[in-house]
Amino acid sequence: MDSLSLMFGEPACGKSFAAIDLACCVATGNEWHGKPVKRQGPVFYIAGEGFNGLSRRLMAWQVAHGYNLRNAPIYISQCAASLTDLGNARLVSASIEEIVEETGGVIPSMIVIDTLARNFGPADENATRGIEKMAGKIRR
Repeated sequence: MDSLSLMFGEPACGKSFAAIDLACCVATGNEWHGKPVKRQGPVFYIAGEGFNGLSRRLMAWQVAHGYNLRNAPIYISQCAASLTDLGNARLVSASIEEIVEETGGVIPSMIVIDTLARNFGPADENATRGIEKMAGKIRR
């Protein structure tokens, strides 16, 4: 809670599966691999790619957990966001704030950016300067 984390690894090692699993557990309040969720609540999932695959993974999560996500507070973007661009970062922030207002002011328990490369814009996600630039936009 109250932190910025990064999950990294080789391509196709399961990062998105782990992120989806964690996001769904936070949104529903289900334990995550035997660990209780400290603050169940809305999750915003900023997807940068694989929208068809994402829907299949969410369906698989529902089957595996016996839980219907239809009414779970999980909000998935319809496109990638260039978060190193201040204008785009503000649009994402405004979209989140709008949903927060519409749902009674409950702040997000989690925001997932998947993948960083697809939501990073033209900056280099492997460079310290690029990461600092994006982190500064997110914290504003």
